[in-house]
Amino acid sequence: MLMFTRYAPFFVLVSAVLVIWMGFGSDWGEALAAEPERVQNIAYALLGVLSIGGTLAYAQWRGAITPFSKPLLWRMHWQQLNKLIPIAIITIMWLILAGGIIEVDWEFVANLPPEWVLTGAISIGAGFHSAILFSPDDDPTVELLLTMPYALSTLIFVRFVLLVSLYVLLGIISHSVLALINGAEINFVYGVLMWLPGTLLLASLGLFVTLVTRQIVFGVGLVILIWVAFWQYGTLIFVSAPYLYSIHLFLPELGTSGQALMIINRLTVLALAFFLLMWSVTLLTREEYIMTGRS
Repeated sequence: MLMFTRYAPFFVLVSAVLVIWMGFGSDWGEALAAEPERVQNIAYALLGVLSIGGTLAYAQWRGAITPFSKPLLWRMHWQQLNKLIPIAIITIMWLILAGGIIEVDWEFVANLPPEWVLTGAISIGAGFHSAILFSPDDDPTVELLLTMPYALSTLIFVRFVLLVSLYVLLGIISHSVLALINGAEINFVYGVLMWLPGTLLLASLGLFVTLVTRQIVFGVGLVILIWVAFWQYGTLIFVSAPYLYSIHLFLPELGTSGQALMIINRLTVLALAFFLLMWSVTLLTREEYIMTGRS
């Protein structure tokens, strides 16, 4: 079982890729619009992959879930979250939405609806914040926390849960305010589905890359690179490789097949987030490498 769970992330990744490839082939958009049953079957298959992946993730993380009854550990990590980062992200977002407080001439935010600004702000904030929280070389507090009677995986688990919870809470509050201001113009459930999977994926990416490289700059750089690529140039995907829409972080309008594509897209992005999280767990079993860089 231990050997199987060690390769669980690759099972999730390969299974998701096979489901997408076997389900769609080359006739991506037209088949979705004409065959809703096909979309439903693919969605069920992806849900099955996510369920199995979630079970395997629990098997890997079960040793880290014990500290839920240790409030001191949670309090110490909460104090290390550097909450100025999400405050700055949300402040910039609301200044952009305020229109008139500051002038926005940047192409990638001009004339965007409020929910799109929220989607971009929450996702890049979580990814950036995650990348700077898990570097042993740049965070001496990790060494201090290791003096407590907990495994390294427990410390990372607590900090990551607090990080994701903080951004989910900020996103829900911000989206609720947008919904109240705009009334029926914003669909709350659809809006949350826009930013939540991408937020989890970028946060998982920041965690994984920083654990591998042990330095903040690589995690931050890759998160920003991927965010900018999908935010600024994501529409080029539909010209050159439309089947790659399943891993698109954001959801542009796609006409009649948009809802079907959204279901597949969100499930696939979540599967990729699961893949990175479970792969991170396999790294945490090598505590000497994480802390010292020696294998």
